[in-house]
Amino acid sequence: MKNTWKSGYTLGDEVLTSIGLKPWSNGLHGTHYTVIYSVVMILLAFGIYAATTKKKLITLLYLLCGFLIMFLVANIMF
Repeated sequence: MKNTWKSGYTLGDEVLTSIGLKPWSNGLHGTHYTVIYSVVMILLAFGIYAATTKKKLITLLYLLCGFLIMFLVANIMF
């Protein structure tokens, strides 16, 4: 498959393609499903981690705030 990112090879797109899923909604354009799957997996990991700590709610809030800050910084940079 042709590279779908400006800088070249993307591992996430290759993984989705290898298991039979499309990385983009419209060929090489549109919604980038790889990002959506990644965000869902990260939030799931945060939830599992928070569920295994003693202070579940505060841990989850810290993790979600950190994720939100990283997301906002990434949007500003790119």
